[in-house]
Amino acid sequence: MRSMPIDILRAFYTVVTLKGFTRAAEHLGRSRPTISLQVKRLEELIGRPLFENNLRLTLTSIGAICFEHVGRILNDYDQMISAIEDNKVENNCIRIGVPAEMATLVMPQLSLTGTQNSCKFDIYCDDQNVLIGNYNSNILDIVLICHRSTELSSKKPIWRAPIAWACAPGYVVPRSEPLSVILPPPGSLYRQLAIDSLAATGRRYEIACVSANFNVLKAALDAKLGISPMIAPAIAALGMQEVQNLSSIAEINIALSSRSKKRASIFVDALSNVMDELF
Repeated sequence: MRSMPIDILRAFYTVVTLKGFTRAAEHLGRSRPTISLQVKRLEELIGRPLFENNLRLTLTSIGAICFEHVGRILNDYDQMISAIEDNKVENNCIRIGVPAEMATLVMPQLSLTGTQNSCKFDIYCDDQNVLIGNYNSNILDIVLICHRSTELSSKKPIWRAPIAWACAPGYVVPRSEPLSVILPPPGSLYRQLAIDSLAATGRRYEIACVSANFNVLKAALDAKLGISPMIAPAIAALGMQEVQNLSSIAEINIALSSRSKKRASIFVDALSNVMDELF
């Protein structure tokens, strides 16, 4: 039997644990078709189907055996990677991934923590899916993950964060005309929640700007091109204001994930304190 890449094993294990391909894709920062192809590839390597029913995700006898052993393989693999990172003497810089819109909220406390403890750290601000992918690829030591599901995060700190509409100060939201909205690209959790909210209320809208770069979205807001979904506490911190005459969008889960790197614990505590105060 040929070798099985770790990402294929992780895709299968996550699909079974979260009971869905879409949830697994969101958790792993991959697209749903990618996860489906990875599971199909695992079946090809094994030579037997893993599921009795792809809709209900009922495991075959072979699938059950694989699930049991893959869980142990992934646990051993993750522990090995963490041990390697902990023993790299030259690697004394903690790598922290934060959604771009939250950087303003957490940077003051992280800077203070690093100064007080003489610890170096790097902040990576990027799209949510990129951050998740980098964390799963061991590029990041700590990451704040925004998602809907909680199944794989039962042992991690989780906060409920409200999402609201943001606009530039002085921007007038039309009452009857279609809303002008500024959105991340398809696949973004914020985009989907925002569109679902508009659909639920029957409010018409037109998309004025689409970008995966938060700085571009912020520039579009500053230019008063429209309104955009954002984590509520970040709105004021970014010099924006919350739109008052629209229904709230939704809430998301924010999970703080970290590896066993010893020097990372002080930053985990600092982030936890910030999140406790915000949410």
